[in-house]
Amino acid sequence: MAILVSKITLGIDVSKDELVIADWDTGQLTRLANQRSQIRSWLKARYGPVRLAIEPTSHYHLAIVEEAQALGFEVYLINPRQLVHYREAVNVRNKTDPEDAWLLARYLAHEASQLRL
Repeated sequence: MAILVSKITLGIDVSKDELVIADWDTGQLTRLANQRSQIRSWLKARYGPVRLAIEPTSHYHLAIVEEAQALGFEVYLINPRQLVHYREAVNVRNKTDPEDAWLLARYLAHEASQLRL
């Protein structure tokens, strides 16, 4: 008999130097240097099916997107305009990197069926 496994849902706020990663399921917040080798090591340590929500930021999101896709993870690029409207709809007032990561994770957790890979 097959066991249902839920997907690990991550929201990632991207900046030039750092990734702030919110794990929706565990509540854990991780800060990671935006360097390909560190990203690869961190992603390889994830077990089970993983899905990521990322708000594209210039070209700074490319390393994590490429590494995640290479590992077979589901990657959703969230339009910043949609995220602004979602933030207003769920009444989140603060806009910090950790808050953005949590909002992305929440968005993916609740709206995944409406998103395209």
